[in-house]
Amino acid sequence: MNITECWEAGTKNHPETLREIGVDRIIGREIIEYSGCKGTYGMGGPGFVGFRLDKTADYKKEWLILTLWGATDWLLYDSRWVSAHPNQYEVQRPLIGIGDEVWDEFTEKVIGAKILEIDFCENSSKLTLGTNDDKNILEIPEDVSLLPKYGGTLQSKLWDGEDQMKAWVISKSGNLRC
Repeated sequence: MNITECWEAGTKNHPETLREIGVDRIIGREIIEYSGCKGTYGMGGPGFVGFRLDKTADYKKEWLILTLWGATDWLLYDSRWVSAHPNQYEVQRPLIGIGDEVWDEFTEKVIGAKILEIDFCENSSKLTLGTNDDKNILEIPEDVSLLPKYGGTLQSKLWDGEDQMKAWVISKSGNLRC
């Protein structure tokens, strides 16, 4: 399983998934904050990806969170890795660097962007971000061989056929516990 079960911190409530609430709630919303460190299991974090969405007439500010362990390593932004283990940097330089070499070319690309479209297929998620004139694709690709390998084992990632709309959740606080 790839999707990590989680709860809103301090409660016994699971956050709502996009499968439960639908994508209309996030279409057209502006991303006002990004974090690659959402979630905790008490002694560290699973590395969920979170995008804080601006308020609308119907909703307060809230977080769209991808609940996959090491979620940034599952994402491509315009066909480029969002992040990877440093032992993969020779294959492709990701948008976010960690370890001895630290950089972030990703945050500036998503802050201020709007979620224009979302397309979920059986084994992929594709979010179109930007403005009507400038569109970018943030995705979990169907072809997971396009993603970086796991850093420790150098094994390829494998999507287990789970419903990707259940991997994306809405959280009021952004504080999830797994």
